Amino acid sequence: MRPLHCSVPSTLLAIFLCNVPALAQRPVKPFNNASIQVQVRLPDGTAGPRGAMVSLLAEDGSPVDEGQTDTSGRCRFTPPVPTVYVVRVKQPGYLEASARLDMQNTHTTFANISLKPDPSHPPIAEAIAPPSAVSAIDLSVPAESRKEFALGQHALEAHDLDGGVAHLKKAIELHDQFPQAYTLLGMA
Repeated sequence: MRPLHCSVPSTLLAIFLCNVPALAQRPVKPFNNASIQVQVRLPDGTAGPRGAMVSLLAEDGSPVDEGQTDTSGRCRFTPPVPTVYVVRVKQPGYLEASARLDMQNTHTTFANISLKPDPSHPPIAEAIAPPSAVSAIDLSVPAESRKEFALGQHALEAHDLDGGVAHLKKAIELHDQFPQAYTLLGMA
């Protein structure tokens, strides 16, 4: 029997051919820097409510991720693969809203979703203190300072900038620890 002699090129070819299946099984390039930005809005165009449930679904309806809107009505997702997604928003008092997003040829996309009131259920108002409740800060402000603040606030609402500023400055003179007066004066 003759000994088997292999040349260097044929040896390299044999090694390459043995590794072809391994090359075919390489992982797909990761879907780096992918992002879905969601903006939820109310019918009047203002930012949607904080805490609205936002779901990211595959096109077949299987869940991918969930989140909630922040104080500006926004939510962000990082999708795992380039495909078609559906973003669905649920909020009590509003009809469910959704948007279809095709991410097969892009790494980032934006969904602007408007909520519509559910006629069968009135919207749930955000927690607001009843009129009879008074905060500790309000209790520490003297009545005369609160009166000047209210006059300043009404003057600003009536587009009387000079009068509003004068009343707010007077409210701060009467009580220098009046944060609402400082805030409104700064805005004016």
